[in-house]
Amino acid sequence: MSSAGVDLTDLSSVTDLVGNLTAAFRAFQVDLQAIPPPAGSAAPYGAFQGLVNQAVQKLTQAQRELTTNASAAQLQSIGNQISILGDPLTAAAGGLGLTC
Repeated sequence: MSSAGVDLTDLSSVTDLVGNLTAAFRAFQVDLQAIPPPAGSAAPYGAFQGLVNQAVQKLTQAQRELTTNASAAQLQSIGNQISILGDPLTAAAGGLGLTC
């Protein structure tokens, strides 16, 4: 999913984007819980699941803050926290042979 074409200065556009990302990550979270880890990869798989869980928590928090008129500083803080998860998620997925 990409933010290309989203006006990041428009609250409605950002709210829609965060809502779509939250729904996608929640669905992925459910899928990961249903799929057993690959043989010999229980620890890396668990770490990956943990990162996905963190992403869902942060996205849910962002979605909540967007609907409660959070300040720009609050939104920027949660946005930074979500962004920081990108590299570890990509690395953990790569360690399992997945590509993001």
